[in-house]
Amino acid sequence: MPASAQVKVTKLSVVYEDFATETVEDVPCEYFKAAFAGSLKTIDITGSDILKDLLPNFKPVKPRAIDVRAAIVICRNKLKEEWCMDRFGVFVNKTTGKYYTNKRLFDLLSDRCGQKGGLFVISLKGGKRGILRW
Repeated sequence: MPASAQVKVTKLSVVYEDFATETVEDVPCEYFKAAFAGSLKTIDITGSDILKDLLPNFKPVKPRAIDVRAAIVICRNKLKEEWCMDRFGVFVNKTTGKYYTNKRLFDLLSDRCGQKGGLFVISLKGGKRGILRW
């Protein structure tokens, strides 16, 4: 169980890209913000009862390639723990590099981050990107 599940958490700050966004290649944690610069949105989730209920539900899974759609910062007083999440509910702790699932947290983030409309990012000649929206 991650250390964040064993202490009092004050806030989750989530920077996310629409989960319906398609990319030609998987976007790893380290390139997430650069890959979606200009279209990222942010939400903060507070409420100690909600957070206390959600965070103990992390279950370890085998490492795999993920296509990141959210960067999560778990705030514990003055300490911050950074995570990445793909659109299917796999979380990666950026400090430890360990992989987890957490269905309850994923369901909450999917609901709050929404999947309205669609977006497809394509690579164009010269290294440029094209974005199709529907």
